[in-house]
Amino acid sequence: MARACMHCGSAVTRVCHGPRPVGRDGVGDAHPHPHCDRLLCVSVMGEPLVERIAALVAGRSAPLVVALDGRSGAGKSTLATAVAARLDATVVEGDDFYAGGTGEQWDVMTAAEKVEHVIDWRSQRPVLEALRRGQATDYHPYDWDGDIDGPAAHVVTVEPAHVVILDGAYSARPELADLLDLRVLLDVPAEVRRAQLLAREGMSTGRCGRPAGPRPRSGTSAL
Repeated sequence: MARACMHCGSAVTRVCHGPRPVGRDGVGDAHPHPHCDRLLCVSVMGEPLVERIAALVAGRSAPLVVALDGRSGAGKSTLATAVAARLDATVVEGDDFYAGGTGEQWDVMTAAEKVEHVIDWRSQRPVLEALRRGQATDYHPYDWDGDIDGPAAHVVTVEPAHVVILDGAYSARPELADLLDLRVLLDVPAEVRRAQLLAREGMSTGRCGRPAGPRPRSGTSAL
């Protein structure tokens, strides 16, 4: 049964990936709610964030770096993509900096050790530093699809932009605070996250909302 978007009240069952609705000023595109397939309408949900970023960018010469944080299945990447399309922003995928590790190694870590280890924030720093200078940069992403537990052979090149979004769990961590101009936490109910993880990963999730297995792509939320 379709449910109402908790932001605009339109009948949806998932986040809408369609264009944003037409406002009173006539700006926007048709909003095909019948094709939505998640609980929230991202075109409406992202509007306050777009407005906030646009206000911060106004009159600014240096790039604005935004961290979009949240637990697995919260809809971070969907929101980052929608906001980036509106603002012509560059998105850096936090999952590319997964530190790796076997299931056995993760099982013996404490929660604090998982938080410290799960994302290689030290490798994120030079990427953000270059983008803050308005320079293109590149890095080797984690190889999610290969047989090895480590960086992939190919290189990801990130082009500079006036707005840079670091999308991923632990993107707003304090070790990166000096490189971030805005930190955003996307917080949604646990049942929504689990439903979206199941739809995305095609597997059941545990108490933490993480799919089972040592190397789930959405497993970068360690708590």
